[in-house]
Amino acid sequence: MTASAPNSPCISVCNIGPNGWCQGCYRTIDEIAGWVRLGAAGQWAVLRACAARRAAAEPGRAADRT
Repeated sequence: MTASAPNSPCISVCNIGPNGWCQGCYRTIDEIAGWVRLGAAGQWAVLRACAARRAAAEPGRAADRT
């Protein structure tokens, strides 16, 4: 079974911070630019990476927004 593609994680807080990822969605600029070209599996992989970045940046709050 093929997983369906997720919605974009963009929350319209578009600001690439000094760490190299968006302070709103936690994607890198390359992940943002390439989002529409990724298949569902690639998009889910990006979301997992974003969740890991959020967990590292905001311990204790990451589970609240997944």
